[in-house]
Amino acid sequence: MEAAADQAVSSMSQAKEAVAQGAARAQEMATDTMHAAREQMDVARQRAGEYLEQGRERASELGHTIEKSVRDRPLMTLLAAAGVGCLLGILLTRRD
Repeated sequence: MEAAADQAVSSMSQAKEAVAQGAARAQEMATDTMHAAREQMDVARQRAGEYLEQGRERASELGHTIEKSVRDRPLMTLLAAAGVGCLLGILLTRRD
């Protein structure tokens, strides 16, 4: 009977150790996953910043191009703006 009790205690001890090892491994995996996710977030944040800067540069270039076009052809720009205004006025006042 004592042998069975000793074997049960030994089995319980082994089971406790296996559970503890499993929990430690799960904790380690969760930590690794968290670090990997943070690294990916940092990479995504850096890329977003780069895209934002590229967008700002392109918008600035477009603004300079438009400004140069207006300065080079002021009458054409004025006529184009008037045409767009008339077209919008017609479209917005039409009632079916």
